[in-house]
Amino acid sequence: LITKTYPHTPKVLGRYHAVHSHLIGDPNAPFVRVQPQTRAYIEEMLRLKVEPREILRIVHGSAYEPGGATLMERDHFVTMRDIKRLQLAVRAEDVRLAHGDDLSTQRWISRLREHHSLFPGIPVGWLLTSNGESLTLQYWLRLFREANSVTPNYVMTDKNQAQISAIRAVFPSATVLLCWWHVLHAWQQHLRIADHPDLWNLLKKWIRIQDEVEFDQHWGQIYALSPPKFQQYLLLNWTLDKPMWSAVSRQDRHIFEEVHTNMHIEACAQGGFEGLNLAAQARIKAESDGAKILAEDVLSQGLDMYTVRSQTDSRKVYKVDMESAICECAAYPRIQFCKHLAAVEIHFPRGQAAQLLVAPNVEEAALELKATPEQEDQPTRELQVIQVPLADRLYSRAIQLSQMLSANIEEQFSDEIKQLLAVMDTILAQAAPRPGSLPAALKLPPNMTNANETAKTLPHRKRRAKGQAQPYAGRPSRAQPVLPA
Repeated sequence: LITKTYPHTPKVLGRYHAVHSHLIGDPNAPFVRVQPQTRAYIEEMLRLKVEPREILRIVHGSAYEPGGATLMERDHFVTMRDIKRLQLAVRAEDVRLAHGDDLSTQRWISRLREHHSLFPGIPVGWLLTSNGESLTLQYWLRLFREANSVTPNYVMTDKNQAQISAIRAVFPSATVLLCWWHVLHAWQQHLRIADHPDLWNLLKKWIRIQDEVEFDQHWGQIYALSPPKFQQYLLLNWTLDKPMWSAVSRQDRHIFEEVHTNMHIEACAQGGFEGLNLAAQARIKAESDGAKILAEDVLSQGLDMYTVRSQTDSRKVYKVDMESAICECAAYPRIQFCKHLAAVEIHFPRGQAAQLLVAPNVEEAALELKATPEQEDQPTRELQVIQVPLADRLYSRAIQLSQMLSANIEEQFSDEIKQLLAVMDTILAQAAPRPGSLPAALKLPPNMTNANETAKTLPHRKRRAKGQAQPYAGRPSRAQPVLPA
């Protein structure tokens, strides 16, 4: 029966249907409300911190087990969504959400400030463009270069020939690297992973291999498992550009140069990173590992030279030069510090103080490595000295000096410290303020006439882009690479 009334009149209209429009009885149980006693039971269990999945199992009982209930009740149709909705109601009894995001934002900023990492990601330049042509990108990169005194050593991008050509034209000395995520994504677009799972696993390992011989072995396996079209795709588009994406070419670098995707830059620019940076975290770990090295494993050789026994291979001994703060181990180039240097600083603190006050530039110190008897039969590899920026050296020295002063040896070097502070004050007083990192905004007239008049004020006139059939087509012709044996 459906009734209907109207205001200011006692008349009631009704329509009666002799047949129900829905199922009645037990089949209609899933469509009615949860019983009040069941709601009260679920809310009480939630207040006792019982997991929602456990509550759902108790409410259902044995209804869904083999040989369970033959007559279904409303409680048997309770879903996880019903329990989650009641959970929100229970939380509302103790927690009330703020109307805005001010409180949570303030707490987030306070947490970042406590970890000394408040907004570390600051974009120094960005571009909004209507086209991605190489000439347009070169125009912007030249403006960026004129406004910044720092020339990048590495530039990471995806496999876009217009971007790569523009970067190499404006920054010829910079090394162009390809983002690993974009490389794998490009491979994935040309391969059905479901049909070739073994090949996909090899590709994911191939990009991270650092040994040249192992890299070539994997390439032979990949070529054997690849379909003919994918073989040609790898040969023409990736094998000749191996230094741009392979881990074989990304070794012996500083920890800040070990980033293999540009996702880090995007995350840092959006909200910053919580906690200390990678170099600070690596230094803390090195100091912690150095404290575990025993005193008998650290020997003085005179003239600020020490030897530290390897903790992983007792037959190896590393030479440490405390005057230049250099160690010959493989971990030293990552942050210009290692656990062997930390061990020497712990067991020979006076040597630490001397090198802090008179240490020369790190890049001027020569690395003279002498192979151990176990390494004489192995092929040697030239170890390059990493050029450490001046700002990083000053920061590292300041941290070490503050740690030294906290060790109550300030009186021993009071005169030297006063001289150091005087030099720093002189530099700060004479340093001229640097101009802004970006040029002044170029004011363009409004679009008050036709499109041709407005286009004359733009750096480059918009041209119709040519269609490409392949995702990375348009590259210049190259010599046919040699197939693997």
